[in-house]
Amino acid sequence: MGLMLTKRRKEVLDFTKTYLEKKGYAPSLQEIQKRFKLASVSTAHFHISKLQNEGYVTKQNGKARSIKVTIPIIGNLIARKPTKKDLNDLEAYFAVKVNGDYLTKYGILDGSIVIVKFKQ
Repeated sequence: MGLMLTKRRKEVLDFTKTYLEKKGYAPSLQEIQKRFKLASVSTAHFHISKLQNEGYVTKQNGKARSIKVTIPIIGNLIARKPTKKDLNDLEAYFAVKVNGDYLTKYGILDGSIVIVKFKQ
């Protein structure tokens, strides 16, 4: 799973998140096509498929408006003080699996998966 999204895919992901929050259901591929003035619905499908492959969304094939935004697990985190290098190129929200016991005093045990909101 990669962390780097193209500008367009990030825009599609953000649009989908906002749409879901406002309306309670996902945008259709036609609405994504229209919003971004894409050449065809298949181009919208291409972007959603790439987001799905990277773990940013899930979608049930053949079911309309079934896109759900997920938080990708980006890898393992060895429970130690993070370095600046560890924090480069991260999305605003991500999940990591903790290896080690450095964070047990905070209730985060070895093997835990934690959701992180990152602010630069």
